[in-house]
Amino acid sequence: MSDLKLTPDGDLALGQQVTDDNGNLLYYSSSAQLSNGHVTTEPLSDSVPIRDIDTVFGYDEKLQWIQSILRTDNPDWSIYPTIGANVSDLAGELNSPKTAAKGIKNISDALTSSGYLKTTDFEIDSVPVSPTKIMYNIRLQRNEQTTYQYNFVLDLEIGILNYYEIEGSIYK
Repeated sequence: MSDLKLTPDGDLALGQQVTDDNGNLLYYSSSAQLSNGHVTTEPLSDSVPIRDIDTVFGYDEKLQWIQSILRTDNPDWSIYPTIGANVSDLAGELNSPKTAAKGIKNISDALTSSGYLKTTDFEIDSVPVSPTKIMYNIRLQRNEQTTYQYNFVLDLEIGILNYYEIEGSIYK
């Protein structure tokens, strides 16, 4: 499966610059009148690179999908009213095993509600990292040798997520 790639801010990400059949980079110039319209292989003073929207595939796509689910509260998306994990609903609660379990349930329910993932595709656990913060760890099993790991910290005071790139978070 594939999807449009998003930046960390949720904007569409641009892919590689487009090339012609000979491998030359293509540019769009609003002022140049060329035989093929406004497309040139020479960068002009007013030209911009022609780029496509980037895509993600496989487990990178699944990890991006998980990020979208975690950032979503219901009913943010009118066509998918139950897709969000609603982790911001935990804001103001005490950092307790009960709160951590509620977060795990919200995340698990959101990840499985569309049928895209099954409960056997992932594991979630949590660790208190301060009096007001819980780290959640989501592991996707790719095959018997590879597991993808995604970690984020939920600040219970304000309901904000912080994502962490942990070295070795994709491990074999």
